[in-house]
Amino acid sequence: MQVKVCGLTTAGQVETCVSYGANFCGFILNYKKSHRFVDYDTAEELTRINKKNSSYVGVLVNPSKDELKKFSKLNLDYFQIYGDYSDEKIGKPTGIDIKEQKMTLPLIHTLNTCSEKDKAWIINSVKKHNKDKKRVKEVITFVKENGRIDYTISKMNDYKNRALSILENYPSSAYKDSLIQMIDYVVERKI
Repeated sequence: MQVKVCGLTTAGQVETCVSYGANFCGFILNYKKSHRFVDYDTAEELTRINKKNSSYVGVLVNPSKDELKKFSKLNLDYFQIYGDYSDEKIGKPTGIDIKEQKMTLPLIHTLNTCSEKDKAWIINSVKKHNKDKKRVKEVITFVKENGRIDYTISKMNDYKNRALSILENYPSSAYKDSLIQMIDYVVERKI
């Protein structure tokens, strides 16, 4: 089990959490409505405290790009972000690979397994109609309906399991935990 103590506002609170071995110490950075909000200067002071084996987490609500840039200068290990975000705000928009004419595994597998007629239509769509939202959606639907997303998920889980198997050979550490978290994030986010 891991422990995160959030809403820390004083040096005494941080030092106590660190000394008792909290895995994560959280600071409310941009949500002034919270009674546990800390301003930038206070956060800078608190994150200078020797964290030993703890990690510092900056908690942000609907942060702007400027806020992310500003708070990334603090001695933080992670951000915990709350808010209303679409794929466009935090990741790749759906179909962006097709719009940018990039060949991804679902598309490659589809091309390798579909009829010549469908292959010509997909290639034409990617090369000449990649800015046409309706056409891009049609390609995405075709890929999904033909089970290529399921194939990709299966491959992704294969690689995940292989990576986790390799990591089993290493001793426990914050670095190993971070790699495992990264693997889980990459695999579990929406496709």
